[in-house]
Amino acid sequence: MRIVTASLATALTLLCAAASAQDGFRRIETAQQFQDAVVGKTLRAGDTYVEVRRNRKLTGKINGEPFTGAWEWRGAYFCRTIKLTPKNTDCQLWEVNGNQHSITRNKGTGKRVIYVAD
Repeated sequence: MRIVTASLATALTLLCAAASAQDGFRRIETAQQFQDAVVGKTLRAGDTYVEVRRNRKLTGKINGEPFTGAWEWRGAYFCRTIKLTPKNTDCQLWEVNGNQHSITRNKGTGKRVIYVAD
């Protein structure tokens, strides 16, 4: 069962990567790429926004609710912990296409949201 699950997860990751390449997004794979493309910017999607700060702090609003948090780069993923109820930690796959940022939760297997950078 574990082999099937691992194979399915790998296949889904490859399909997501192929779909992203087709829509012009390029994956952010290193901490330096993340620093260059994201840090210091405010990203918006609807009534949600997040400020990704150089001091590894996050501030913003999710559905109108203010939050604070912290971030770090782990391997090939942006990992953040935000202070809401309950505390929420997630490692995400990030991709960029100009001022658009695609963020896919749960290391690229979860929900995908497109943010626009100011």
